[in-house]
Amino acid sequence: MVFFLSFLFYIVTLSPSLYWRDSGEFQDVIHTLGIAHPAGSPLFIMLGKIFSFIPLGNLYFRANFVAAFFGALSIQLLFYLLKDITKDKKIAIVYSLFLAFTYPFWLNSSVAEVYTANLFFLILMLFLIKKFVDTREISFLFLTTFIYGLSSGIHAGVALYLLAFLFLYFYLLRGAAFKYLPAVVAFFLLGFSVFLFLPLRALHWPQFNWGNPQTLS
Repeated sequence: MVFFLSFLFYIVTLSPSLYWRDSGEFQDVIHTLGIAHPAGSPLFIMLGKIFSFIPLGNLYFRANFVAAFFGALSIQLLFYLLKDITKDKKIAIVYSLFLAFTYPFWLNSSVAEVYTANLFFLILMLFLIKKFVDTREISFLFLTTFIYGLSSGIHAGVALYLLAFLFLYFYLLRGAAFKYLPAVVAFFLLGFSVFLFLPLRALHWPQFNWGNPQTLS
């Protein structure tokens, strides 16, 4: 209910065509598999390209559809997280839908922008950390670090979470933290490897090629 109610609202009010500022840029690079402005948002571009094959509306509408889908998915995952924390389904429904219908969240769910996908990955990481706290299964932390590296391919702002995640990691694992550190770094780099899309795609000179990242400089 939480997912479909918010998703229906976003689809009905979705921008039907080209939108201004970064949204217009993302609509272009999704269609052409181009290079967006720094830091490139490679994962968002590749996910958007998959959505571009959905036989709905025009290409601009399909790019906007990505934000609507991840907006509704974020609300659904927030519901699960709140229910897990509060043990109260009604509270989880009220607060998740409250976010769904706020003006800023609705706006970012109705045009081609990275913020709803970025929020989805953040809530997913918090959900996995909660699962680790409950079960002490180290695989949940490995998966969290992989998704953290992967989510940097949506928006570089995830770097702002780094100190918080490091604090949680060392606090939760205590003496075992350094034992698992090599594996944690490996999983992060595996997710972060999504950025290889930028130089590899730039070699083919896409129509939209911001900064031409063929080289390190």
